[in-house]
Amino acid sequence: MAVDRIFEKRLASLINGRSASALRGGLKGVEKESLRVTPVGHIATTPHPRALGSALTNEHITTDYSEALIELVTPPFPHTWELVHMSGMPPQAQA
Repeated sequence: MAVDRIFEKRLASLINGRSASALRGGLKGVEKESLRVTPVGHIATTPHPRALGSALTNEHITTDYSEALIELVTPPFPHTWELVHMSGMPPQAQA
């Protein structure tokens, strides 16, 4: 069974079973990893932009794993709207 199928099965049992309350509350956060690429689509080998700071100076952007990888990490929030607000996403783009 594929990993996605196992996850879907477990999630469905939580939603449809007596454990649906386990999905309420909790904290929400985002961790987004991306590869930096050149304008022609090759993986970047250049240093990270200085504006991002060093790996230890920016609490939401990490650049320490690889020069080509950049990672955005948000703090956990109890409400989805707080996470969306931090993302800077305009309200009309949230739907």
